[in-house]
Amino acid sequence: MLKLLPENFTLHKYGLDVRLVDESDAEFIVSIRTTDKANSVIHRTDNDVDKQVDWIREYKNREKEGREYYFLFSKNGVKQGVTRIYHIHETDFTTGSWVFSQSAENGAGILADIISREIGFSLNPGSINLFDVRSNNTNVQRYRLSYNPTYLRTDDENNMFYSLSQENFEKKKQVYIRMLYK
Repeated sequence: MLKLLPENFTLHKYGLDVRLVDESDAEFIVSIRTTDKANSVIHRTDNDVDKQVDWIREYKNREKEGREYYFLFSKNGVKQGVTRIYHIHETDFTTGSWVFSQSAENGAGILADIISREIGFSLNPGSINLFDVRSNNTNVQRYRLSYNPTYLRTDDENNMFYSLSQENFEKKKQVYIRMLYK
């Protein structure tokens, strides 16, 4: 049986404050997801805060069931970005929706990615992390491939799909933590 995160989940790790997204975050999420840069490497988001609020309301139902967790990361009270764990099953979980403000602190996005994967693996130790990266997103591709994931497939939109074992994740994450969290 999967572990559930509490509704009031918070965490402070690697200099970042982590909590679950709520409706008050809709404007921030829209602002970072609708930049030209973000739209070139992630699925498009409407530039409509009300639609984002509606999406968050629906998401909260999936959160209560333990099927999905959407995290907001901040540092010293300043919102940095978001990541998501979704399609949570006994054997695997997917990480994505990894978007950070262009003004985010250096390394915040990578540390947040590490934290979200740590949470995913803690919910079901021994599970597999699934993720995808657009082939044109070379910086993220290089970072994600450094964990030595297993390539699964490429779809019609040039999204490349991978699986990552907890063992490979644990081997590489320490390099990034030492480099970014001083």
